[in-house]
Amino acid sequence: MGSVAACHPNGWIQTDIFTKWFDHFIHFIKPSADDPVMLIVDGHDSNTKNSDVEDKSMEHSVALSVSHHILSTKLSHLMLVS
Repeated sequence: MGSVAACHPNGWIQTDIFTKWFDHFIHFIKPSADDPVMLIVDGHDSNTKNSDVEDKSMEHSVALSVSHHILSTKLSHLMLVS
């Protein structure tokens, strides 16, 4: 399928990096009105206050669901176990 990598010197995700990743996600997953997807993201500003991603998510039938901090913590523990 392909992969994409990016990093910021401070180690935190940035809006432009998340937008590039989201473009990659749309390109390979190919969501549509006939085949919509839900993407669960954490509450970081790069995800929740990103108008480019909001516009692209509506255009490509991606439902963005913001997880609460407690859910993010629980999921991160599950990722360590996987």
